[in-house]
Amino acid sequence: MVYLTGVWVALNSNNTSFAALPERLHNLRRHTTQAAFNKIFKRKNRIVQLIKNISSFLLLLWLSHSCAAQQNNLNQYYSQLVKLNQFNGNVIIAKNNKILLQSTFNLKDIEDSFKVSPQSKFIIASVSKVFIKTAILKLQEKGKLKLSDSINKYIPDFPNGNKITIEHLLLHKSGLPRELTDYEKYDNITLNQAVELAKKEQLVFEPNTQTAYSNIGYFLLHYIIGKVSGKGYFKFMQEDIFNKLNLKNTFEYNRAENKFNFANGFTNENNKTEPTEIKTINQFETGNIITTAKDLYIFSQKIISSKFLSTSSKNILFHGNNALIQAGGRKGYRAYLQINLTDNTIVILVSNQSNIPFDEIVKQTNNILENKPFHLPQKSERKEIILPDEVLKKYSGTYISTEHKLNFNIKIIDNHLVAFEPDNSKTILYAEADNSFFDNPDSKDTYSFITDDKNNVIAFQILTNGMKISLAKQN
Repeated sequence: MVYLTGVWVALNSNNTSFAALPERLHNLRRHTTQAAFNKIFKRKNRIVQLIKNISSFLLLLWLSHSCAAQQNNLNQYYSQLVKLNQFNGNVIIAKNNKILLQSTFNLKDIEDSFKVSPQSKFIIASVSKVFIKTAILKLQEKGKLKLSDSINKYIPDFPNGNKITIEHLLLHKSGLPRELTDYEKYDNITLNQAVELAKKEQLVFEPNTQTAYSNIGYFLLHYIIGKVSGKGYFKFMQEDIFNKLNLKNTFEYNRAENKFNFANGFTNENNKTEPTEIKTINQFETGNIITTAKDLYIFSQKIISSKFLSTSSKNILFHGNNALIQAGGRKGYRAYLQINLTDNTIVILVSNQSNIPFDEIVKQTNNILENKPFHLPQKSERKEIILPDEVLKKYSGTYISTEHKLNFNIKIIDNHLVAFEPDNSKTILYAEADNSFFDNPDSKDTYSFITDDKNNVIAFQILTNGMKISLAKQN
């Protein structure tokens, strides 16, 4: 036996020679070194894997803590809204496929007829437009239409129809006004009537040169859906959209056979609760979709998964962004749908109460979801001051917004400004400064007047839910 470089080697004349010894020594060294390295790499891999496991555990622990904190903060925020009489309705908020908040909130002293349950069906106003967009995109997938089609292909005698495309209608780029002129005068307007009235409207701007919200454009889309589907609007929406999406509690209000669990809308201002008139719900034949928070959540999941619409159609629905956001409001109702693909969040709010701090709710909800500082709702401290009639006099007059189809006649009554609408409904304005007014101390809505360089009043401005509406003075 010979000991070489720390290794015992048996020399056997039958299978080993001194001539072959260097090669065997090289092989032994190589195998020994490789084995050593293998042990080192195995140890290293185990350490790396251990670090990964610890990192994953810490990440999960942080996410779990963050999730628990978000759940607590959301519940605290919405509970505080209810205490201040600022939210009545249902909420579903989810992140990373985990529901953070799924709750029903009812004001403490609200009448039973206005209380809601998890099964309540709400008017969702303009959130309905998401379903209309989905229907149009589904029809395009079926080869029934193209977004680039001019609308005169479907409504041949529509003024400027050769300039307006289906895509312009979808994206509010058609140039059509926001509302039909004098629609308040009608008790009921059928879809065909809405189209005929739309033909009388003048373009506010040339198609595809600006963006301005237009409900008129969506009435035209309702009509086009009914025409190209071959089924009619109501049947296509129910059979090919709601039913195919498995939305069991989603209907057009005027065609819903079962209105069980319908949430009656109301306004709660100045300690007075007023129910929503049925006319504001069913005045138009179409566009009055009712649904539940749960159905909106199901819809959101189907859209995210691309199981109902193709990926390319989904990109169009999201306007090429990673977020789909649609808000809706009507007297007695507020609704909000937000689907964010970047941070995988879904926010659904449905309320049967008009006077809620809508924009602030959305802002603080997203702050919580993004782990940013947020503020709990606080009771408004707005206080009225008395202005002399000499100051109020310059604000009286008629104010009109053609775009928003608004008309106010502001008069002085009992040392207050009172804004009258054409239907004779009125809003009392309470001064909090020389040129700042409110109609409800619990609301952040603000009314003011715009003056020119000579201090002449030229417009009446309304700031509501983060939106500024200006009405030009006529006299």
